[in-house]
Amino acid sequence: LDTVTPRALAWSAFTDWHGPWLLTWLWLVHTVCAAYAFPCNSFCSQSWPYWTGLMRVRPRFLTWPVALCRLLQPFRCVHPYGVFPPKSMPAVRCVPVTEVSWDGNSWIECPHQFSPSAATSVPHFIAPHHPRGDQGIIYEGFGLGDASVLHCLIGSGNPYGYLKFTGGTVLMQRILEGRAANYGNVFFAAGALPSDRPAPIAARMTMHMLTPTTHAQRAATGLWWKREYIGPHLPQTRLREGFWDNYFSPPELWHLEDVIWKRRSKLQQISERVRTGDSPDRAVLAGAPELQAHVSAFWNDFLPRIRAVDRSSWQQLPDLVDELRAHYDKATLHGFERLLGRYSFMLADKLDPIFFGDGFAPVFGRGQTKLDVKSYLHLGMLIHLIICAGKDSFERVHAEPLAAADFSSQLTISNGLYCEAIFRFEHYVFEAQKMRLLQTVMEPKRVQFAFSDPELTKKLDQIAMRLFGTVEVVPFLREQFRGPRFERGQPERYPSFTLDRAGVVMQDAPLAEVVPRPS
Repeated sequence: LDTVTPRALAWSAFTDWHGPWLLTWLWLVHTVCAAYAFPCNSFCSQSWPYWTGLMRVRPRFLTWPVALCRLLQPFRCVHPYGVFPPKSMPAVRCVPVTEVSWDGNSWIECPHQFSPSAATSVPHFIAPHHPRGDQGIIYEGFGLGDASVLHCLIGSGNPYGYLKFTGGTVLMQRILEGRAANYGNVFFAAGALPSDRPAPIAARMTMHMLTPTTHAQRAATGLWWKREYIGPHLPQTRLREGFWDNYFSPPELWHLEDVIWKRRSKLQQISERVRTGDSPDRAVLAGAPELQAHVSAFWNDFLPRIRAVDRSSWQQLPDLVDELRAHYDKATLHGFERLLGRYSFMLADKLDPIFFGDGFAPVFGRGQTKLDVKSYLHLGMLIHLIICAGKDSFERVHAEPLAAADFSSQLTISNGLYCEAIFRFEHYVFEAQKMRLLQTVMEPKRVQFAFSDPELTKKLDQIAMRLFGTVEVVPFLREQFRGPRFERGQPERYPSFTLDRAGVVMQDAPLAEVVPRPS
């Protein structure tokens, strides 16, 4: 690394005021930003300036470097490293494979352009080209994208990315629309989807594990990989009418932790109306008068249906979702979801100053927040819990924000995320399955690099939980939506891995042959 130039620039910044002052100060700004970005992993390179944990730092002027990084972020001035230690993961590839059907019974696979997907896939020489489509397949397979519950921990930092589906769902929709030719030589190998045939009527994606064959096996069979079906990815789907109607969510449907983005959005009109004396039911319509038709039903019909269900677990959630979809049309449910987001923003506008005003000390277990919640995500779940309790509870907390603490003892992950899970049901099923797959692959790594002191590990876990509420949400979500009802003909049969004495991750046993049936 060049150490001479930075030292010369640093020295000239304080001694030679007639030197290259613009270059000098640009270097200083870049160094400050780089110092903050360096501890981060590349997974969170675009999201870390928006972490709500950093908003708890007091006094607030200490956060000016973070604000500077947010300002300069679109210019990609600095970027952290993506560091992977040796022997960190199993020597396998978990690959989602796209399949299409013209009759709903027989399925044809669409091989990837560069990355392997079949047992016969020959590794391609691609350097120095970096095919981003094939690279994205890796993250799609593990559900690591902006639509994930990890949205505000890792990702692009773009609030519009918090969708109800992943890129795989969008790709299948495009294929079923007859746009397959547009994706030749982009996602799939040339000719994978013939342009002279009509659009397929169905598509699905399944997860497969590729294990490299030995030289002897490849010489004998011609196969580069041993391929095993390991679980679902996206269930069979047909062309969806109205798929693009609400593709990008309005600000009220962004992630619960997208605080800074929401404050920049048109949702501020709600706060302005409240300050001018409008009632909550009038202020919530700021910029969205079309929601007026749903306000009464939201408080008097929709929320009572949710309160009538036991929300201490998600056992009844699938049945409730079916009931609500049978009773309300899509437009009405979308209106309810937007109202939930807007009323939540209204309460957050009252509760945020209290939560962030407690400072950073509670993160380290020193003192308690006035609202008695662990993280900002827990605050968002508490707000949903208050709204779900009814209009009287909402108006009480809106008038007396500290009254929100009275609901804290009732808060659990189950009842706090219940409303969100109703509106994002299919994606939460998807995420639960992906979390189980991630645990299978990453657990040996976690064990390998765990701290030897269990007390220290426990303390660090608690700090992480108070900084990022998703740390507690992930294990909860991992246990949800198990069984044939959610697998839809694609059984979960993930492999198990352990560490050998040399610290290498090894598969415990081969998997039995299973072919997913049409769902």
